[in-house]
Amino acid sequence: MSLNTKQMQQIQVLFAQADMNDFQKIAEMFNTTRRMQERSIKADFTVGQQVRWTGKRGPMTGKITKINRKNVVVNAGQFGMWNVTPSLLQAA
Repeated sequence: MSLNTKQMQQIQVLFAQADMNDFQKIAEMFNTTRRMQERSIKADFTVGQQVRWTGKRGPMTGKITKINRKNVVVNAGQFGMWNVTPSLLQAA
């Protein structure tokens, strides 16, 4: 789900009204939600699965060799081993 322009404008208005304590709470909510989404995405992958992503060197493909707490280790063959955030990965 993506936010529409009106929703983004509402967030901007709320940010303008927030104080430092509010920003602390907002940051905690943001980080918690981001971690939950990453875990959900990561659960869709398994060791040995072929994946693709766009990395520093452009489009890449490889096989998942390990799933860590925050990143997925992907063997891209001659391009080496990569630590990739799960949100960048797609099943190949």
